[in-house]
Amino acid sequence: MTLVDQVRRRLNEPSPVEWSDIELSDWIADAGREIARRTETLQAIGQITVPRGTTDVALPADLLRAHLILLATRPGYARILEYRERVAWDRTGSPLCFSLWGTPPVLTLWPTPVQNETLFCLYYQTGVTTPAGWDDLLVDYAEYHALRKDRDPRWSEVHGLFERKLTRMVDMTRRWVDAAGQIVEPGGAEFPFSPPTIAGEGWDVSRWDEGRWQ
Repeated sequence: MTLVDQVRRRLNEPSPVEWSDIELSDWIADAGREIARRTETLQAIGQITVPRGTTDVALPADLLRAHLILLATRPGYARILEYRERVAWDRTGSPLCFSLWGTPPVLTLWPTPVQNETLFCLYYQTGVTTPAGWDDLLVDYAEYHALRKDRDPRWSEVHGLFERKLTRMVDMTRRWVDAAGQIVEPGGAEFPFSPPTIAGEGWDVSRWDEGRWQ
């Protein structure tokens, strides 16, 4: 059963009368974007090539918020760049720090690289998909928007249900593991960084947690 069909079952409208399939699909997509913004559960890794002498770097277009910026030090290894609100521009060398500014944000490196560098940006991603197990939130969102459009007072009850579930999702997905945190190397020290992959789907970001691959 598709998500649109699930919404229609909730609304007791098997075929389009009050609400078109396009309308319900749009609300489902809106729900995915809202959930991605508020829960930060869509995560990705972007690889960025930085030419020598380059200070300002564009980040992935679908970036919602950055988590970590890593500098590749040698094959299979990287170190974490430290975030600073402001950085000075009067030095060259291997980058140690970065700052972010603008919308969409531009990453500024310090010192300015003296050779071509590779960065890995671990970030929270915008999008319309939802992690497995939370699809019912999309249905709740579309249902309450449909009822609100119809001036049906039940929309408030369904909206409250959506908000309670979303709060629960934030609590459960803030960390994707319930084990104790791990001790990681201090800033400036390199560590192994070779992201595991999913066949045909790129890096398996779900296995990154608290500074290491699980």
